[in-house]
Amino acid sequence: ASAAAVRRRQPETERAREENMFRLMTLRSSATAVASSSHAARLFSSAIAARPLVSCVSSIFPQHQNCLLGPTHTSTQITVRNATKKAGGSSNNGRDSAGRRLGVKVWPGRIAKAGSIIVRQRGKKFLCGENVGMGNDHTIFALAAGVVKMEKSVHNKKRNIVHIVAEG
Repeated sequence: ASAAAVRRRQPETERAREENMFRLMTLRSSATAVASSSHAARLFSSAIAARPLVSCVSSIFPQHQNCLLGPTHTSTQITVRNATKKAGGSSNNGRDSAGRRLGVKVWPGRIAKAGSIIVRQRGKKFLCGENVGMGNDHTIFALAAGVVKMEKSVHNKKRNIVHIVAEG
């Protein structure tokens, strides 16, 4: 006897139960295959796909509902946080040094003590005249006490010559 002939002999309700059971097992095996692919798929397959199966099984085999499906998971809400402020880029600038306080310290016509600084400068914008010395950093200082006097250089109009007129 063939399987089709045996099927024809079975009552209609028993055949329908077997077909439903076969469909149920096929659905369950495909759901577990999807669920094994990733954790997120496992959550969704158990939460979403298992709900229709529960109603199908409860209508066909109410006594086998728990053993066929196993424990069902409750759906878990996954929250994703997004940035609320645009990320700022880094800059290589943003550093600065304090000013070097360069310039004329004792102006022409004023009295300078011996050893006092008259001009602080970078380079030789001011040149040395009478009773004036120059330091390693081009600082001009008074060698004797007296009144400061400045005049333009004859050779270079951009240069000033600093003199001390000694008090007498």
